[in-house]
Amino acid sequence: MVRISTVICEFNPLHRGHEATLARARAETDGAVVAVMSGNFTQRSECAVFDKYKRAEAAVRSGADLTLELPFPWCSAGGEFFALGGVSIALGIGTDAFVFGSESGSVDVVKRAAALADDTSFREYLDSVTYADSGAAKAYDAAMKSFGISLGSNDKLASEYVRAARRLSGKQEGPSFIPVKRICEEGVYKSASDIREALFSGRGAKKAKEYISLASASAYWPENGCEADVNPRRLEELEYLFFRFFASHKDTAEIFDGGGGVTERLFSAARASEYPNDFYRLAYTKKYTNSRLRRAALFAILGVTEEMIKNPPLFTRVLASNKKGRELLASNRRNSGITLLTKPSATHKLSKQALAQYELACRADELYSLCLRSGTAKGSFLRRVPYSEDV
Repeated sequence: MVRISTVICEFNPLHRGHEATLARARAETDGAVVAVMSGNFTQRSECAVFDKYKRAEAAVRSGADLTLELPFPWCSAGGEFFALGGVSIALGIGTDAFVFGSESGSVDVVKRAAALADDTSFREYLDSVTYADSGAAKAYDAAMKSFGISLGSNDKLASEYVRAARRLSGKQEGPSFIPVKRICEEGVYKSASDIREALFSGRGAKKAKEYISLASASAYWPENGCEADVNPRRLEELEYLFFRFFASHKDTAEIFDGGGGVTERLFSAARASEYPNDFYRLAYTKKYTNSRLRRAALFAILGVTEEMIKNPPLFTRVLASNKKGRELLASNRRNSGITLLTKPSATHKLSKQALAQYELACRADELYSLCLRSGTAKGSFLRRVPYSEDV
């Protein structure tokens, strides 16, 4: 048994498959189950369907003891830096084991992929192959397959957790990694992407609730609702306007993940678009994935550079907890390798570098607030307090 098990997650939204992962984490630990969860933006650089406090509450209602924020920009980064952010927070509070969803259900596959990705010969092989028309992600997959390894998206991300844990801890054998094989039982389980699509479709929103547990639904809809918190089109409109009217090539020259012609593609698409909903349709090519384009656009609006993201987060915000989670917080407060914030007034504890990270994360929250279906005043997320469950 382990003292602390952690699930790095988005829970966008939390569904029955996620509950199974939390249940496995609970079974593996005699201490606390921690969710290190993306803030208001996701790895696809889209707005989360429900704000981070609602999703954190759903996590605690569904089996986690403590939900900590994976702040922006790590929550919207590619696998390597998403993992860097999540693993560093988890190790900072003393995590013994990582529990993750997996297509293969095999920790050996994940560890083999991690070892191969760190191997110099693999890197040289990957650099020697040109996939100009398919992009880096497909090049990586093809290179892995050439070495006999085929990875689903969850396994690929888990391999980055292994790599990050080894790099941050300086140990080949650090925390445990426990896979939970993904369950696909028709009529019982739906993926988060399927549920999001239903929520945004309007007519399918009520149907989507069938695949969300009552515990989660009570956090998302305190009253009898069935809508998402956000209108995803608003972020697209803001990104389109940014590249059409406000940004210059000089402004975006140092944006992380904007190289290789990505930002130039976004400028070109913005000029060619008659309407905001044309923007990503015109920008898309086989070379640049949709998530790569959206990440570059979001990072451009908020001014994210490589310098900002290559180092791990120095802080995290507590979003939700129960009694056991608060006991963990109390025991970690002095010994934690990361600053745990429970309220905005605690920012005096932050170093200069950590404060700069915090301010960037707050700007991301302000952008998210502009995309909510119901308008909200500036600074609304600064006034939110963590969800607290008594049991």
